[in-house]
Amino acid sequence: MGQVKQGFERQIIPVSLDRILPTRYLDKDIEHTKKYLTILTSIRELGVIEPLAVHRQQTNAQGEAAFVLLDGHLRLHALKALGASEALCLLSIDDEGFTYNRQINRLTPVQEHKMILTAVRRGISPALIATVLGINIERIHERQHLLDGIAPEVVEMLKVKMVSRGVFRTLKKMKPMRQIETVELMISANCFTQNYADMVLAANSYRFSVNDNASTFVKTAYTALCQGVDEATPVECTLTQESAMVINNIRALHCRDVIRDNRRVLVRIFGLSKFSTPIVVSEDPLVLQG
Repeated sequence: MGQVKQGFERQIIPVSLDRILPTRYLDKDIEHTKKYLTILTSIRELGVIEPLAVHRQQTNAQGEAAFVLLDGHLRLHALKALGASEALCLLSIDDEGFTYNRQINRLTPVQEHKMILTAVRRGISPALIATVLGINIERIHERQHLLDGIAPEVVEMLKVKMVSRGVFRTLKKMKPMRQIETVELMISANCFTQNYADMVLAANSYRFSVNDNASTFVKTAYTALCQGVDEATPVECTLTQESAMVINNIRALHCRDVIRDNRRVLVRIFGLSKFSTPIVVSEDPLVLQG
């Protein structure tokens, strides 16, 4: 196996700003963009975290070398705006800048949440984080509590996905099992927008809520059913080709639930008419043939 070629010199060197030659022109409105303002605030508070990438040109008659800027145009512009005279630079062996813009890994919302929690645990205040990033502190608090009320399985599935933060607000309106099912749908469709999550919530909410015009008797019965389901002890049974259904009350309202065996299977649970004659497979627990 051949030796991997080194792309940079090992030492980071200070370079005067007037000797750095940009390779592209920045629009005059760049100073009003969110990205530039974040970089400007970060450099003002912490300094340059990521050195500029430059390539050395031939020296002039005075023996001074110029440096072509390969990556870091916004950082260079911010340094000039802050009155800096020099910048720390990585000296590239090649004079190509394609790699820097192509090999970018964006932080997902879950990763950003974990980074903020880690920073807070190490004693950095949310106010300082907000100042460095140039954003409102309320947004830091929102990201800090992004996963409150989210099922662990959902966090695991979305940890490397670029998900709209609004998706998590919608998921918090669902119970854990419904969160998992919704995220599975999103992954299958490769769509992680809040509109998609809202659509799934709206399409299924009618099955888990009572109509506004329903009678008081129906609303009371539904509330009692929800309470009973929450307090009930799950009964395990193996689903076979006969598709047995578990009925816990002949007057149970129509709902959906999960029976766990070696798979996660969604089955319907519904009430029986008092005029029906079900085929009883087992009395305790009551199991009827589907």
